[in-house]
Amino acid sequence: MSQKKIHHTKIADIQQAIDVAIEFLEAYNYHLSPITAEELVAYFEGEAPSGDSIELEMVLQSKWLLLHELVELCELKRRGFTITAELLLSHPEDVFRCHLIATACELEIADKEGDDLWIQKRLQDVQQWLEESTLKADLKEKCLQLLQKYADKNHLVE
Repeated sequence: MSQKKIHHTKIADIQQAIDVAIEFLEAYNYHLSPITAEELVAYFEGEAPSGDSIELEMVLQSKWLLLHELVELCELKRRGFTITAELLLSHPEDVFRCHLIATACELEIADKEGDDLWIQKRLQDVQQWLEESTLKADLKEKCLQLLQKYADKNHLVE
């Protein structure tokens, strides 16, 4: 099988996963701008300023991570950005703002689905984000609001 055909098959599989996740989001009344597999792949080819090393394969294996990334990409597109590998480094603050919106959406749906373990794991991630020295005050406040909202629902982070 040629390399091009393998790549095409993988893109088709990624697009199928995206389509399933979009359908899941729509069931919760969250409507995305169209997101393509090529955009998701390009985004993951970029380097995160934080050094975050999550791989696309890991995202594709997790309903919650895929949902998160799709919401993040949609929010970036709503702000007029083209999804590229350079976006993470060229607009880190905008990306993080969209990242927090995606996290809020992810946590809200996980809460409705009763996935307490996922919520606890992600709240630990949110606590780690607070430790970033470059995080602006308003973004820290949004992180704290997420922690407070779910701590109030007994999703306490230990």
